[in-house]
Amino acid sequence: MEFPTRGDVDHLIDPQPLPSFARVRYEPPSEALDAPVAVTREELDELDVSTLEPGATVAIGVGSRGIHRIDDVAAAAVEWATDRGFDPVVVPAMGSHGGATAAGQREVLASLGVDEERLGAPIDARMDAEQVATVSVGDTDVPVYVAAAAREADGVVVVNRVKAHTNFTGPIESGLAKMTVVGLSKQSGAKAFHSTAISEGHADTLTPAPAALVYTTHAPRGHPPLHNHTQRPNTRTSVPPAAHHHREQGLVPLAT
Repeated sequence: MEFPTRGDVDHLIDPQPLPSFARVRYEPPSEALDAPVAVTREELDELDVSTLEPGATVAIGVGSRGIHRIDDVAAAAVEWATDRGFDPVVVPAMGSHGGATAAGQREVLASLGVDEERLGAPIDARMDAEQVATVSVGDTDVPVYVAAAAREADGVVVVNRVKAHTNFTGPIESGLAKMTVVGLSKQSGAKAFHSTAISEGHADTLTPAPAALVYTTHAPRGHPPLHNHTQRPNTRTSVPPAAHHHREQGLVPLAT
């Protein structure tokens, strides 16, 4: 196969001048929490955990998405659980990230400064997941999974940033619901979700699963920090069980 040289094609298009450029600086208001770790603890204290007995195992879901000072936030969640008399265990809630292996997911958390020494709690990174429900999305029946480490716990708390998703737009995007449905379901759930989302849409696939989880597993509670455009937490909130969907709908417009 012969390819044309530059001389063969130069005469086909007249030279085009570059357009003028201007330097623009955009500095929107950037409110931020002065003490995000202390706020994490305060918001977790607002969660109703009266159904959990002293000594109960609490799985704390920590993901691979960017949260400012995630190591300190995760440690605060562990401290909260310990001070309440619970037995915390950290569960990587990141779907198939880390090569879909337990060692890989531990490495992802370690790269964020989240390890057992820093947390003062064990990390259960098993990739085992159990199907707990089936939901209908359009014409597709979608299995809903929960990580064995979370399923075996007496309670679940997920810590994840609420933000706009880079691949889809909807009433809920990247946050507690997605972390619970996809992240906490390991590779099995991530595969089921994404394969369905290709044909049915991400938002429609995400919507029905959180309600199913509330009634089939230990209802997840959540702490979803929102960040400003400088990637610093700027909103304090905690979310009780069964409220992920409608609370996130109110948070998404505030998220960046």
